[in-house]
Amino acid sequence: MFVIPPAIIENVQNIDFNSLAETINKCAPVIEAARSVWTKDTLKEMIDGNVAIPDKLINDVLAEQLAKSDNKEIKSITVTSKANGKIDIMAETVSDKHIKFSGKIVKFVHNSQESVAEYKITDVPIKENGFIKWLVFNMSVPMAEKMLGNMDRINDIPVQAKGNTFTFDFTDAVDNTLLANREINGHRLIDLVEIQEAVPKDGYIAFKTKLIIPDDVKDT
Repeated sequence: MFVIPPAIIENVQNIDFNSLAETINKCAPVIEAARSVWTKDTLKEMIDGNVAIPDKLINDVLAEQLAKSDNKEIKSITVTSKANGKIDIMAETVSDKHIKFSGKIVKFVHNSQESVAEYKITDVPIKENGFIKWLVFNMSVPMAEKMLGNMDRINDIPVQAKGNTFTFDFTDAVDNTLLANREINGHRLIDLVEIQEAVPKDGYIAFKTKLIIPDDVKDT
């Protein structure tokens, strides 16, 4: 016959089950949101502070969005990240003409104050501005959503162009994410996630991230 040691019985008796139930109920929505937004691998990367987004993910999204668009000129688009910090872009037209240009990520941040992606594009004619805006939008969205979750109504957000600098401000869009609508101890989960920078490497873009854990959340 198995006998439960007295020490274990005493410890169980000392547990405040009401407090434990309250903590479980408080944390359940957080765990649910985390599982919905991040894969196991992405969550590990977020915790480590380094998220790698491969060119394949970006190119697959570009191909998907190109097929859905009413574009009649561009046949395919390929984005190639380089270790020198640049991104090479090649678009093939229906007449088999190749449009080649490059760019760099000036800024890609998310915090409790702003969510902004800014690119500087070189070697592309001004007349291609409409195409570049489309490209910047469809590059930025999958990268942001991988770390912040799906953003509803994001198609309403325009990309702003000033010279060869293109800015995508998705600050308002993050309010539609699941993380923005889940709280712990009064803190929105979306405000506990930071994207600090994005740097192109060979074949992927490296994001520096940070998960902010307030003291009152640590004590939960």
